[in-house]
Amino acid sequence: AQKIIPGVRVGALNVGGLTYLQAKNALQNYEQKVSKVVTFKLDSKEFKISGSEINLVYDWDSSVSRAFEVGRTGNFFIDNKDKIACILRGLYISAIYDYDDNLLAGEIAVIQAENNVEMQDASITLAEDGSLTVVTSKEGVKVVGDSFYNALVNSFDRLDFSIKTLPVKKVTPKILESDLKSVLPQVKKIVANQITIRGGSKSWILDKAQLLNLLQFQKKDNVEISLNEPKFEAYRDSLAQDVNKLPRGQVTR
Repeated sequence: AQKIIPGVRVGALNVGGLTYLQAKNALQNYEQKVSKVVTFKLDSKEFKISGSEINLVYDWDSSVSRAFEVGRTGNFFIDNKDKIACILRGLYISAIYDYDDNLLAGEIAVIQAENNVEMQDASITLAEDGSLTVVTSKEGVKVVGDSFYNALVNSFDRLDFSIKTLPVKKVTPKILESDLKSVLPQVKKIVANQITIRGGSKSWILDKAQLLNLLQFQKKDNVEISLNEPKFEAYRDSLAQDVNKLPRGQVTR
């Protein structure tokens, strides 16, 4: 019987020198012994994705057929290159398998949601006594999606279900407490102004909290204070609705 050329590995298993049936049986037996649970660790916490939860199914017939093709494609250059690779260092072939994409995406999303921490820039708030306070920035944490997915696929490819580190990156705030403290005197002057908006017979006075809410801070070389246009437009639209509101009980034709 024909045998797979020596040095070929499917997943974590060396199938070189085996017949089709021997290789298939060896892979099936190996699958029975592994947990098919990928565990990611971050600090003291562990997060698991089980093959049974995503309908992971290995196709050993296709995997062994692919292993048999090594050195037998009919292409002189490719076949000899693969044979030399097998002799020198062995040739790895990914296992062939299938899983439910939606179920896997759901498992990934749960782990990301548990570990992602939103970055918060420093901000300025208005205390009950009317004074302005700078709130300290907070560093964020984000699961690196591509690295996370690639680590999962690599585990399935190689039937490697050892514990792995969850790939995360820190998200650094752009605006720090020291940045806002440097512009705090300017902010105090801005919110101390009394701004009146008139529309028809109505008028609205913007208080300190409203003025502060309409400010945004951006950092280039220095911190710049500007109008937060989306918030201002939303406020303007709310005033327009109030101006155009019909008196109660009035009927129009």
